[in-house]
Amino acid sequence: MTSISAFTDVDHAKEQAKELTEEDLARYFTATVENALLNSPDPDSPPPPPLITVGSQTYRWKKTHYRLIKNSELKRRIVEISRVTKIPNKEGKESHPFMKPRFIEEALKWIQLRTERDSSELNPDGYINCRNGVLHITWDGSRPVPVLENHNPEVHLFTDPPGVTYNPQADLTQVNKLLECLNVPGRTVFLEVAGATLDVDAVRNRGHRIPALMLIGSGANGKDTIREALGQLHGQNSISILSIKDWQGYESGSGRGRFSVMQLDRARLSIASENSGAFKVDNLESLKAAITGEPMYIEGKGIQGNWISPRAAFMFFLNQPPLLDGGSAAIASRWGVAKMPHTYSTNPKPGEKLADPRFKHDPDFLANEVLPGLLNLMIQALGDVVQHGFSLDSVSADLQEMKEDTCHIHAFLNDHGYVITNDQADVVEAKDVWDDLWQFYKNNDWLEMDRVGDWKFIPTKDGDEPVRASRLLSKRLKQLYPDTRSERATGTDRRVLIHGISRSEAKHQKSEAKNYVF
Repeated sequence: MTSISAFTDVDHAKEQAKELTEEDLARYFTATVENALLNSPDPDSPPPPPLITVGSQTYRWKKTHYRLIKNSELKRRIVEISRVTKIPNKEGKESHPFMKPRFIEEALKWIQLRTERDSSELNPDGYINCRNGVLHITWDGSRPVPVLENHNPEVHLFTDPPGVTYNPQADLTQVNKLLECLNVPGRTVFLEVAGATLDVDAVRNRGHRIPALMLIGSGANGKDTIREALGQLHGQNSISILSIKDWQGYESGSGRGRFSVMQLDRARLSIASENSGAFKVDNLESLKAAITGEPMYIEGKGIQGNWISPRAAFMFFLNQPPLLDGGSAAIASRWGVAKMPHTYSTNPKPGEKLADPRFKHDPDFLANEVLPGLLNLMIQALGDVVQHGFSLDSVSADLQEMKEDTCHIHAFLNDHGYVITNDQADVVEAKDVWDDLWQFYKNNDWLEMDRVGDWKFIPTKDGDEPVRASRLLSKRLKQLYPDTRSERATGTDRRVLIHGISRSEAKHQKSEAKNYVF
């Protein structure tokens, strides 16, 4: 390109100016902007804070993290450079040819290309941005070894300010108060899932699937403090908010959910609150794929889509349990349950707990008194998970109770001694199961007698529909337990047999006795 800075006199400048093209000017101005924004003004001066660009958004380093710069702010800076950058014109006078939208736009585009980084580099796995450094989770076999490093803009590409002070000897008093909102078995699984978000790759590389977690409780049960604590620890840009409705929209290709799932591109943790329980979570194939980290296609509004492998763990805060249709293996391998049985208030009534507003509204209290202990517990839980897997057995009873509460077939089978074995050698007769189910409906107020003396089903409102005819029983069982199957016997009676189910006679007789007490 023509070196305008080498002009030494007006006559020479006039000759050079005649030869300059728009492309020469564009290249010169772009180089000038790059030098001003990315390089030191002289050898003795420090360079300006580094810039990175991810998906057309530019960030500037600010001591501990990269702060988002709006394009309008960056343009104003480039416009100011155009105002003070001058060259001699043909008459030998100073001119300002760079004050044109074309030069501004091209320089902006070049800076963003020059500083472009992939979104996967942001908020890197295995690192936590802390106020006193960056905590790097290194590994000694299956044991996590936290190492505190100095903030480095070339390595630590965080886009949120640090929200926790790392202290390996932190007192646990305040974090124990935070965790009191969870029942004891659920607290263990919560810490394991939260701990897994510190290094998702390490957990998955050792063959462990990170379960999604349902945290169930109504009212002011502490969910806001849990959400606030995890959001501050990881940074809001590492948290996605994806509801069940979003996942339903993603699968149907309509509504907000079609684009909302794009948040998973950067997320370590997805948190959502659901007010209703009248939905199903075990039939959303896209959510199942995200939980296991399988590749999925994401797109933004007006943005070219791409494939990602989600690195997020999932937590759903539910006021009511969802409807669960899936068999025990499908649910138990992907979902954990934590109950939130308490109610908090700043003016508690009998049976309620005293709420401490600092947990929700005081970032410094969280950073110095709560999160250091929580971070230590998460690191400990991360090590336990890598070595032993997740403690889902500790909440299996809660999960079974929830299944029975939300799908009566589970409760019926359990009450009447039927066991899903998935062993094709185990066989029960469909007529026997139907007779027991019909009696179950009578005894549990699913049926009422009409004016002519016929039994009819009472309408349901919670989505848990009854099996309305014996011919539909095998199909419903197949939906709930895919490894069961039905067939007609080869004998002359043509009985329908269901394989994969056995029956405990002792428990069945006990149920029969209970049903027919006079």
